[in-house]
Amino acid sequence: MTMRDQISDANLPAHIARQIEACEALLPTVDLRHRVIAERSLLALRDAQAEADEGDLSGARLTLMLGMGELLSAAIEAQAVQSMRRLHAARAA
Repeated sequence: MTMRDQISDANLPAHIARQIEACEALLPTVDLRHRVIAERSLLALRDAQAEADEGDLSGARLTLMLGMGELLSAAIEAQAVQSMRRLHAARAA
């Protein structure tokens, strides 16, 4: 199943808005290095929203995928850093 099958054209702007909210919620939880990645994601998601608002749904979908890839990367890396910190703290204890 493709992204186009999962998200109808009518629902695309709302989906993008939810992704922007998720990204904004993530920003305060990540360290500086991952924050830069998350901010790039947020910029891409806002670009996707602008493209959808202009009626360029194909462009919006592509930009959404790029933004989500950045967001996923930031979330995975932040989780890995937190896990490593907990591991090092447990070893030190």
